[in-house]
Amino acid sequence: MFKAKIVNTVDENLIKDIVRIDRDSFPQGWAFSDAKEYFAEILKNESSVRVILKNDKITVGYLLAVPHNDAKRDLEEDDPVMQEGDSRYYIESVAILPAYRGKGGLAKMLDTLLEELRKKAIYRLSMHARVLNKFSDFIQKKMKATQIRRIEKWKYYNYEEPTDYIEATYK
Repeated sequence: MFKAKIVNTVDENLIKDIVRIDRDSFPQGWAFSDAKEYFAEILKNESSVRVILKNDKITVGYLLAVPHNDAKRDLEEDDPVMQEGDSRYYIESVAILPAYRGKGGLAKMLDTLLEELRKKAIYRLSMHARVLNKFSDFIQKKMKATQIRRIEKWKYYNYEEPTDYIEATYK
């Protein structure tokens, strides 16, 4: 049985778990060359929201969200059409180990994220969502998309896949 929870304390074990899940969840060419530093920076940012997915005592997934404007600054060159927006969070990264996919874990993590953001009176999300693995479809069904824009060859998918930039609301 899956359990998704917010993580408030960041330690080396959490960073290692997320790096491991990321490495084992995506094609080899998509790995960050500096994965440990990349994830440590996001995880240690006090404004980020960190959700982990556990199956019994094993961490099998994660979802990381950051303030939208932080992501906008990081992605200016890669998505120059992306606009600033207050009171919105951006899903920076999400992954579930392949053996645990398709069993409701993504919905649990997203629900946990939305519950946490409601506490902050934030009701809008943005993200670049993969198309081929149906993440974009999942988000569009789960939330009310207010903007969808396709980018055919996304840099962070090694220019191999399209992504949908989505802005969405929820209550």
